[in-house]
Amino acid sequence: MDEDELLLFKTSLLHILLKDGEKSEWVNSIFQEREEHGEFHTLFPRLLEQENKCFEYFSMQIDTFWYILNGIRPYIEKQSNFRKCISPEERLSATLRFISTGMAFRSMAFSYRIAHNTIAGIIYETCDAIWECFTEKHMPFPTADLLEKSAKDYEQLWNFPNCVASIDGKHMRIKCPKKTGSKHFNYRGFFSVVLQAKVDAQYEFISVDAGAYGRQSDSGVFSESNLFQHIETGSFPFPQPRQITGTTMTLPYVILGDQGYPLKEYLMRPYPTGFVEPDEL
Repeated sequence: MDEDELLLFKTSLLHILLKDGEKSEWVNSIFQEREEHGEFHTLFPRLLEQENKCFEYFSMQIDTFWYILNGIRPYIEKQSNFRKCISPEERLSATLRFISTGMAFRSMAFSYRIAHNTIAGIIYETCDAIWECFTEKHMPFPTADLLEKSAKDYEQLWNFPNCVASIDGKHMRIKCPKKTGSKHFNYRGFFSVVLQAKVDAQYEFISVDAGAYGRQSDSGVFSESNLFQHIETGSFPFPQPRQITGTTMTLPYVILGDQGYPLKEYLMRPYPTGFVEPDEL
């Protein structure tokens, strides 16, 4: 590169960095006021003083907030020599606020005084960290002992013997992804992905399966899930059939579903709509 080309390069670079004789802003002036007017910095200290309001804001107790933060801090803490980084506390706060309300990233950008693309990155990264840190501890692959305990709880709390879990699906509203046609359009009239979950008698998750097309039925989602594959191949640890208390019948353990699920030896569902009792015939 000769002197003329070097001069042209420097001039072009200067034109990019400078606009109308002024240096471009590194951060928008609104977002520069994050520590003075941002929602986390103004509201979070007050929430710590009122546990009931903290629960309303995060949909969890403050002790749970600190528990999660202590587990994921090493994965979301950032360092920089050029500017002050967003703290792990603020990253988790924004993530939980998004999960509990479903607010748009651009709306959160103005309340937290953080650019919307930065908000999005924080939420995705924090959710990944929560999943990686806590899945094995709080949602391990079910064992026979775990399922037996769940069955005892179902019998004591809900008077249903030999039930290890309940299963159902939830449509999570989304914007239609490009080039997917009607795959995500569900019977309720909007685009979605399906979250299929199994819970114990205490409403706690045993396992989840997320990402199925919204147009699929509960039965279709179930038949393509990892749970179905484990059950059909015999790797799901159902306890051995046992005699029902007060009877002479020995029956297998089952999962409970609604009428959207198939009737299987291991999956019980209600009678279909319109069933008539024999004495009514």
